[in-house]
Amino acid sequence: MDLTQISTEYLPKITETIHCDHAAPLRGWILLDPDVPHLRHVLSRCREFDINHLQISHGIVHTASDVLTERWRAERVNLISALAHEQGIETFLWTHELDRIPQQFMIDSRVDMRGPHLWEYLEQRYRNIFAAAEFDGLVLTFQETQASVYHDHSVASDEPQPARVTRLINFMHDLCRRSGKKLFARTFCYNQQEMNWILDGVEKAHPDVTIMTKCQPADWNPYYPHNRLIEHFSRTGRGFIVELDLGEEYHGQNALPYLCPQYIRYRLNHIINRQATLPDGAVWGTATRIERFGGRTLGSLNELNLHVFSAILSRPECNEHGALAKQLQIRFGDWGTQVGKLLAPTFDLINAVVYPVPGTWGYLMHSAVADLFYVHDSLAAWPHIDEWVDTVRLQGLAKRILNGDAEVIKAATTRLDAAETALDRMLAKEAELATSMPVVLRVPLAAELRRLEAFVRVNTAHHRVVFSVYLDDGMLASQLESFQSVLEQHAGILNDMMTEGVYLNRRGTNYFLEQCRRILEVGLDALIAESPDIGAFSTRYDHGTAVWPG
Repeated sequence: MDLTQISTEYLPKITETIHCDHAAPLRGWILLDPDVPHLRHVLSRCREFDINHLQISHGIVHTASDVLTERWRAERVNLISALAHEQGIETFLWTHELDRIPQQFMIDSRVDMRGPHLWEYLEQRYRNIFAAAEFDGLVLTFQETQASVYHDHSVASDEPQPARVTRLINFMHDLCRRSGKKLFARTFCYNQQEMNWILDGVEKAHPDVTIMTKCQPADWNPYYPHNRLIEHFSRTGRGFIVELDLGEEYHGQNALPYLCPQYIRYRLNHIINRQATLPDGAVWGTATRIERFGGRTLGSLNELNLHVFSAILSRPECNEHGALAKQLQIRFGDWGTQVGKLLAPTFDLINAVVYPVPGTWGYLMHSAVADLFYVHDSLAAWPHIDEWVDTVRLQGLAKRILNGDAEVIKAATTRLDAAETALDRMLAKEAELATSMPVVLRVPLAAELRRLEAFVRVNTAHHRVVFSVYLDDGMLASQLESFQSVLEQHAGILNDMMTEGVYLNRRGTNYFLEQCRRILEVGLDALIAESPDIGAFSTRYDHGTAVWPG
């Protein structure tokens, strides 16, 4: 069985045909990178991609009060908005609440939601925010913040969780309305219980509030089904925005070629078809991340995906493969068709490496090699994984890896073998093309494939070490030796990628090596017993300068 057969056995199928003959009214990008020349470049290309909506997040502004604590962040927001407004593009600022709440509004280490004092403080803070920076609306997230309103350990409240969600949304909506701004409530959450609280809370929220939700639950696992909130909100008539990630946080962060036209079509078909039940004038559309800090989609080979994304949103009935072929022709001329065929396996190939056991939570650290505690926690501390997997045969696989289940690990190893075979075929095909391709095309394409090879080889070897740890098969020493050999072989490319700010491999690798050597001395159980941070994602590795063997 080859890689394509192995991958398509698990990946979602396009089962919906498109039922829409007009452009999505909201077509957006989510910006994460604060670099000024890059931001100017992004804004200069919005018309080319028919973009009419921008969101400002992550490295620019994580929560809206950033514009008060660091002036340069307000200046970035104002620059983006000024350039955007010249083109008729609206700008929204991400914010996370409850966040940065002073101690006087806390009780027993929890934010006190009772009484008026907290809300008076927040109202004044947002007045200051609105005065400090120019933008058109807010994107409110309840998670990844100091205090999530639905968690009893972080807030003190006499209300049930859904009522707290409603209260925060309506409070923020009223603030925005009085200042002439809009509000999107972003539903990112980690499990079904949180999702249910948000659902119930949104039901009683002001009808003008638009909901923003990810295309799949939790993070960007392509094996997860469509987010059921999209269907829910379309049926209830509430406007919705769906978030995608073409910044490829978990798929190489644009340092690697990762062409996914069919996957984009799969997600967008579901989104576009849901708009049919909305009342006239309801907001709907989608916004995609286009970078991950140093890893930028614009300017990379994966810019091709942005063209497919925009083509479908602007002309839903278009052929996604035709849209990709057109851009390949523009970029590579007469070589476009051959380059397209060469890169076609990249979606299956990279997902085979990121998710060798389909349906499980990947344990790469945002495309980075992880230390063993992160791996262990990722497999052990995410029981809600099975909540999102709607195929019974994919459930429970993470736990089976932890238990050293030979059947599951053998299947994963077979998938890794197929990935390396597919890579070898790609490299052979690239070598054939290189004999006649013009140097101006050949050199950058070769660089893309060298990075892809390093990513696949290093992470495949990393997986084999991990599997040997859990199998306890006596092969750990030899697998560890192979992993170190691969690191040495690709050291130059890995260091180049680190220099570019693309976190494909962190110092977690060196910590991982130390951990495995310790296992060889004392065993896995003893390593876990002597490590107090197991069970909470490890941050013990150094974030300093990358140092690779060789």
